Amino acid sequence: MKCVTAKPGFPPGIYPFWFWNDRLEADEIRRQVEEMAVQGIKGFFIHPRQGLQQPYLSESYCQMVAAAVTEAERHGLPVSFNDEYPYPTGAAGGGVFLGDPRFYATALVHQSYETGGGRVRIELPPGKVLSALVYPVARGRTNWKQGRDVRSSIGIVLTRDSYLESGLTVYNRKRYFSSEPAPVLEIDLDRRPQRILVSLQVEVSRCKYWKHYADVLNPEAVRRFIELTHERMKERFGGKFGRSIVSVFADEITPGWSAGIPAAFRKKYGYDLTEFLPALQDDSHPDHIRVAHDLERLKYRLFECSFERPVARWCRANRLFYVGEKGSFTLSQLRHMDIPGCDAGHTKAGAILDLLGGTTRGNARAAVSAAYFYGKAGSLCEWGHSLGWGATLQDAKLVMEGLLLMGITHQV
Repeated sequence: MKCVTAKPGFPPGIYPFWFWNDRLEADEIRRQVEEMAVQGIKGFFIHPRQGLQQPYLSESYCQMVAAAVTEAERHGLPVSFNDEYPYPTGAAGGGVFLGDPRFYATALVHQSYETGGGRVRIELPPGKVLSALVYPVARGRTNWKQGRDVRSSIGIVLTRDSYLESGLTVYNRKRYFSSEPAPVLEIDLDRRPQRILVSLQVEVSRCKYWKHYADVLNPEAVRRFIELTHERMKERFGGKFGRSIVSVFADEITPGWSAGIPAAFRKKYGYDLTEFLPALQDDSHPDHIRVAHDLERLKYRLFECSFERPVARWCRANRLFYVGEKGSFTLSQLRHMDIPGCDAGHTKAGAILDLLGGTTRGNARAAVSAAYFYGKAGSLCEWGHSLGWGATLQDAKLVMEGLLLMGITHQV
């Protein structure tokens, strides 16, 4: 049986996500590193979190990183970085998209409406209409062969009324205003049961800690992320890469929608995705499985090209392990990581251990299998973050031992 072992400098063991979530003090950082060393911790991941007061990636922040690295070197502890503030990966704390809407993430949003016909007026979510079709319904079943395109019946309405005091002169300062444009469908339909299916590209207006998120299927956005994050750390600490600084952790990043998907879809599969968007909304559509599978497979292939390969190449060129946990379409996607990871292990004593989830990201054995199959340096699991404040050492011991039985070598 082939045995996969960790490379020198990044041995198997416990690696805390060390949350930096306050005004950082160099003396306290050094004290905590020494405590980790005394307790037998193998190393740590510096993880900027909400509450951090030093500006992320600024010189004052890097001074705190330098204090941690210097103290870790004194104790022989390898240092790793989480590549984001806070998470998911791809935003550089928001710096990727602040002031640059070219890099805004978007989502594919579906809307379904049942109608008995007559005058129909529907305000749609603010976004770019990709598809709008109306289908007849008979005995509760949609007739997928008789869809009619109704995009020409959609226009823009300013949907929010407001009062504003402004103007060029004192005579017209009290003014009625409207704002917040949204697409509105207005159409007269035959009086019979019908179904309207609309698909839109909608701007992501909230993602975890940010108003926006980055389009991680856009290679330019990912290049900007690498420039702001990886290259900044290289500029400051590149001489320690591959020695005291050993890895970069990517967290939770997963592909969404992107403006380039329809063209890439047609090129790859030879048919127009926008004409088949209704198939994604209802599994009774005869093309549902084919279109859904093709789209998911394409998104992850584009993601490999835009994110996985560039980040993996950068890390290897700079003597760093590329590690972390995130969604994957297939196990083969994990081949890009030097230490494939997952996110399992969030149940307390008395509950069934959640180590073999139905997704690649939630399955410890999937990460271990990928590490074995691709000859990687080990396997990783980020665990325990959802056990709550009442978690006990017994809870942690059970999760830890379960992950060891699964074959996980690096527990974060």
